[in-house]
Amino acid sequence: MAVVKVTLYAYLREKAGVDTLTLEADTFGKLLNLLDSRFPQLREYISQNSARFKENIYLVNGRNIEFLNGLDTQLQDGDEVAIFPPVAGG
Repeated sequence: MAVVKVTLYAYLREKAGVDTLTLEADTFGKLLNLLDSRFPQLREYISQNSARFKENIYLVNGRNIEFLNGLDTQLQDGDEVAIFPPVAGG
């Protein structure tokens, strides 16, 4: 298991009541499952079964998981994960 720092942004931070936390997981998918179980108020936004799941941007060490191995992206000790909800403005 890898110990990683997770940072939540915008309304995800507000819903969870924390902005950063440290969790243990070996893949990105397992990390999301852990977040889902620990913060049920985030389920509709980060659950892999949620329609909103794909709206978010998921980064590991600044790289989008879409360009890594998606949910199978391996995590290493010290990795930094960032989760951004969609942002709109004008």
